[in-house]
Amino acid sequence: MFGLKSHSYLSILLILVFLSVSFPVINAQELSEYKASQQPNPQVAKEQLLLIDDNSAEGRYGGTGNPGFGWFNLLKPDNYPATLKEVRIAFSDGPRGVLKGSPIRIVVYLDPEGNGPNDGQQPSVLFAVTVNNPGNFDSYTLPQPITINSGAFVIGALDTIFVADLPAFGDTIGLVKPVGSQSYFTLDSGKNFLRVDQSFPSFQLQPVTWLIRGVADVEGLAPIISRAFYKKETLKIFGRNLAGDAIVRINGKRIDRDVKFAASLGRLIVKGSPGDLNLKPSGQNNKLVIIVDGTASETFDFTS
Repeated sequence: MFGLKSHSYLSILLILVFLSVSFPVINAQELSEYKASQQPNPQVAKEQLLLIDDNSAEGRYGGTGNPGFGWFNLLKPDNYPATLKEVRIAFSDGPRGVLKGSPIRIVVYLDPEGNGPNDGQQPSVLFAVTVNNPGNFDSYTLPQPITINSGAFVIGALDTIFVADLPAFGDTIGLVKPVGSQSYFTLDSGKNFLRVDQSFPSFQLQPVTWLIRGVADVEGLAPIISRAFYKKETLKIFGRNLAGDAIVRINGKRIDRDVKFAASLGRLIVKGSPGDLNLKPSGQNNKLVIIVDGTASETFDFTS
């Protein structure tokens, strides 16, 4: 553990403890959690887990004794309208972390521009909760769901009474690059906000993404492919908004093979020879489309 010692506003109030190893704070299945509607209507709302962390924490962060420390993630849905209904936060545990039963405030800002909260911005949602399970994700239902038609939600926690030295978990890897570009913090209850990737390097700190997530109902949610590769007669497809009843099309042909959905890893698995999967010879480009509940992904190019 070490404190940052200088005369600057940030360094006086911000401290960091590094953990020796990365560790999971929740079952990995939640990383790719996805509940699809059973109706084959592409406009029906589906539940999407909004997250930018990689399900591990490498550091603990917080203030040095003054109340008003808050930490927030900017989270964008894959489509609109999107209705936020739940917030999930992993609070830091340990000797200087948050104790079970501690009071904390959940805060949500609307961000139509998708560029982060404004200094002094009034929250759209602010409500008091109790920390139930430090070291793991706690889930909190919003008193009233809120809907956006563009931009993002800025979701986080605010410690207004100083319940812990180090209440926040930070992830140094994250799912969005550069790390910390969608994470913010305040030291004065929201009068001023600082972006993590812009602030931490000045003090020789590695930027982090906070372990904060949201759950939203999103209309017209399409599957998104992020990576695909074929090896040992197995095609693995990684992405978001996938499901076990997905249809796989390769080079314009529907693949008539069993499609398995590994929810814990967020991927589809299809076994078969290159001929079974309509793959072109090794080194040539293939065009992949995934269809879930009648909604198709954008075409994804990959080589086998």
